[in-house]
Amino acid sequence: MKRADLNNKKNVLDSAMDHYFSDIKIPEGLEGRISSRIDSISVSESHDSTLENKTMVRSGHNAFIKYFAVAASVIIIAGAALWLSLYNSEGKVTITDTCSTIDQARLETETAFKSVARAMDKGMSEFNKSTKTFSRSAGELNKYMIIKNK
Repeated sequence: MKRADLNNKKNVLDSAMDHYFSDIKIPEGLEGRISSRIDSISVSESHDSTLENKTMVRSGHNAFIKYFAVAASVIIIAGAALWLSLYNSEGKVTITDTCSTIDQARLETETAFKSVARAMDKGMSEFNKSTKTFSRSAGELNKYMIIKNK
């Protein structure tokens, strides 16, 4: 169809609609109220979709931000506690001697080292147990895979 034919059909349709709806009275200001309502709905929808997109972006990072905030707080508190415990009011490091004799200090040091050694031995024995369990499990899994592939 040509453009002239389309315009002609449109004009015919417009005149038919005007004739058909000519009896209906439209209240004053109705068109303006409808237009303003449509505009407010479109603005509201665009604002809601913008908020939804921001919310979706933020929700993915909320966990990271929370963990980061907790870690930063712990570091700040630990640093402040360490600073307060080491420095006196003059800004100098204060180291106090807790033992009255050299022998007593040596015994305290040996006790601390033995305690650390026991903790490390216990950790290593637990590590060795879990390694043996893992090795057995891996061996059983390999046997199962070999049987299944046959």
